[in-house]
Amino acid sequence: MIPEKIERYLVTSEIGRGGMATVFRAHDPRFDRDVAIKVLPKEFLHDPQFRERFEREAKTIALLEHPAIVPVYDFGEFEGQPYLVMRLMEGGSLTDRLKEEPLTLGEALEILDNIGNALDAAHKKGIIHRDLKPGNILFDQYGEAYLSDFGIARMTESDATLTGSKIIGTPAYMSPEQVDARKDLDGRADIYSLGVLLYQMLTSKLPFHADTAARVMMMHLLEPVPDVSTTVPTLPKGCDAVIFRAMAKNRDERYSTSAELIADLRAVLAEQPLPSIEKTIARKRVEAPARKVKNVWLIAGGGLGVLLLVLGIIFAPRFLGDEGKQLLAAVAGASPTVSFPTATIMAPLVTTVPVAVQATNSPTPTETQPPTPTPSLTAIPTDTLTPTPEITVIGGADKIAFLNDDDNIWIVDVDGKNLRQLTTDGNANKSNFQWVPDGSRLIYIEGRCMRSVTLEGVSELITCFDAAQQFDGLAISPDGTQIGLSIDRILYVLPFDLEQLKSVSNHNHLAAMSTFGSYCRSVHEAVIGIRWSLDGTLLELKVKVPGSDGRLSDVIRLMRVSTCNQDETDRLNEIPGQQFTLSYYRNNPIIPSFDWDGESILVFHDFFRNEGYGNLYAYNTETRQLVNIGGNTILNPIEGKCCYRDAHWSPDGTYLAFVFQNIDTNQTQLYYVRFGLLGSQSTFEPIPLEGMLQNPRVKPQPVPHPAP
Repeated sequence: MIPEKIERYLVTSEIGRGGMATVFRAHDPRFDRDVAIKVLPKEFLHDPQFRERFEREAKTIALLEHPAIVPVYDFGEFEGQPYLVMRLMEGGSLTDRLKEEPLTLGEALEILDNIGNALDAAHKKGIIHRDLKPGNILFDQYGEAYLSDFGIARMTESDATLTGSKIIGTPAYMSPEQVDARKDLDGRADIYSLGVLLYQMLTSKLPFHADTAARVMMMHLLEPVPDVSTTVPTLPKGCDAVIFRAMAKNRDERYSTSAELIADLRAVLAEQPLPSIEKTIARKRVEAPARKVKNVWLIAGGGLGVLLLVLGIIFAPRFLGDEGKQLLAAVAGASPTVSFPTATIMAPLVTTVPVAVQATNSPTPTETQPPTPTPSLTAIPTDTLTPTPEITVIGGADKIAFLNDDDNIWIVDVDGKNLRQLTTDGNANKSNFQWVPDGSRLIYIEGRCMRSVTLEGVSELITCFDAAQQFDGLAISPDGTQIGLSIDRILYVLPFDLEQLKSVSNHNHLAAMSTFGSYCRSVHEAVIGIRWSLDGTLLELKVKVPGSDGRLSDVIRLMRVSTCNQDETDRLNEIPGQQFTLSYYRNNPIIPSFDWDGESILVFHDFFRNEGYGNLYAYNTETRQLVNIGGNTILNPIEGKCCYRDAHWSPDGTYLAFVFQNIDTNQTQLYYVRFGLLGSQSTFEPIPLEGMLQNPRVKPQPVPHPAP
C-alpha cells in the first residue's frame, strides 16, 4: 500500500521495490520540487544501535556533496520506518540501459568518468561505497550519470554474522577481499567493482555468473578474469589490460584510484599504446592458474571460515535482492578510513613568500659545497645584477585563481607565470569564488560552509550552515560593506563582517543580521546565484522558476537592493525572457554560470555538455538585447567553436577570464582576453597551464585577482 504522505512529502507513486528498501516518488511543497524517498524496513529499528548509526551515516552521505553523487536532502523516521529523501533521477538506471544493448567504449568511459570522480572524492574522505552495481548508477534527465546508495551498506548492517565476520556487497560485483570478509577494506574494493561494471557495460554480461550467489563469490576468489575482447572482438586490445588490472585478485596490483583507470581507458579509446598492456596480459595468463591453486589450498587448509561464511549466505535468502536472487543486500559495519595521495605539480604554498630575487639551484644548508676560489679584484658589471621582477597587470588583475582537477584552488599570474597551489584539502564542491575587495583573501563555498584562503595559502573556516539543505550563492559588494547569501534558495543581504559571520549558522541568525530585517523570496523565486552592481544598489539574481513545460528553469533577474524587504521583487530586467532564445536552453533550461560587469554587460553560457559547458553569450542590460558581433549573438571567440564556461570579468571590467573546451578534442584551457576584441578575428592564446585541467568535467571558475 502506497502512503499518501511521509511527513511533509506528498507521495505520488512507487518507483521501485527491493529486498532492502522501497522507493517512492513524492512532492516537497516547501521547495516546490519532486523528490525520491527511500524507505527502509522497520525491522532495522530492532537493532538498538541502528537509529544512531542511521543518523550518523545519513549525515555522512549528505556531506559528500559531489556533483556526481545523488544528493540526500533529508532523513527521518515515519511510522516506525527510517527514510531518506534524495534528488529524483528522471533518467532511469544503468540496469535499464544494459537491457537494450552493450554500450560503446566511449559511452562506458563517459559514465565511468562521472562516477569515478565521485568515488575518488569519497575515498579521500575515507568513505567506501562497497556496493557498486548498475542499479546504483542513475541518470538525470540530461543523461548524466550519478552514484546512489552511497553508504547505505553501512546503515543496513545485519546482526546475522558467521565466525564474527560480515559479508559486504553484492556477489556479482564483490571484490575478493569482500568475499574474504576482510575488515581492512579500502577504496580498491570499489575499483574492483568498477572493473566488473566496465566488463558488463561493454558486453551486457557479467564476467562471473553461476546458478548460486555462493558460487559467484568463489569465482571472484579463484577464477581468472575472462577476456572482454573475446566476447566483443571489435573492442581495442587495451580493454583487456584495463579490466585485468582493475579486477586483479591482489588489490596491491589494482589501480589505486578511479582516475588512473579512466586515464588508461581514455588512452585505449584514443588508440594510444599503454606500456603495461603486454606485460599485464602475460602476467594474467601465467598467474591466474597459480592463484587458483594457492586459493584452493587456502580454502582446504585454512580458509574454512570463508566456506562457512558462504554457506551461511546460501541459507540466508532474505539478504538476496530481486536481481535473480543472486544479489546480496549490503550489510556492513563502519569503514576504515583510507586516503589516497594526490599528485601535485608544485609544493603547496603555505607560508608567505616575499617578492624578491632568489638564486636558482641554490644549495640547501645541508649540502657540502666545494671550496669557492677567491675571485680576482675586478669591477662587477652592473648589468649582471638581476633586477627585481615586475608584476604584470592586465585588466586591473595580476593573478587568476582557479579550481583544478584535484579539487584544490591554484593561482597563476595573468601572463602564465608562478603557478602555485593555495589549498591542499582536495575537498570537492567548491564554488562561488570571490576576492574580497582588497584582494587579501578568496572567499568561497564548500558544501554548506563558507571558507577563505589567503594569497599565502592560509585557509580558514568561516561558518557552516549545518541545518540548511543548500548553500548556492555568495557575493560581496564592490565596496566591501555588504554580502549576499543564498541559503536554501532564500536571499539574505547582510553586513560584510567576517568576525560577525563566524557566529551565523542558521536562518534565525541570518534574519537577525539581515540589513533589511527580511529576505527576498516569493513562492516561485528560488535564488541560486548573486552578482552586485558597482554602486551596491542593484543585484543580478539567478533564480529557479517553473517553465511553460513545468520544468524548473534558470532565469537572471535584475532587482533593486532597496526592495529586498518587499513581497515582490522589482523585476527591472529578465533573461532569457521572450525577446531571444539560446541554442541549448530549450532542452536544458540551465544557465550554469554568469557574471556582471556591475554596469551594463552580463556574460553567461548555456548548458550543452560535460556538466555545464556551452555557447558563450553577452547581454546588454541597457539595450535589453544580446550583444551582437558580426551578425552573431553566439560569441564563441576561440575559432568559433563550442564550448565555454565560468566567464568572469576582470577588476576593471575590460577583460574576461573564461574556460574553453574544444568540442572536437575535449582539451580544456584557461583564457584571459580583452572583451572589446571579441569578434575582431584576433587570435587568442591560452594561459599556459601544462598538466592542468585534464578532466573534461572540471569546473575551474577562474577569478582575476585585483592588483595591489
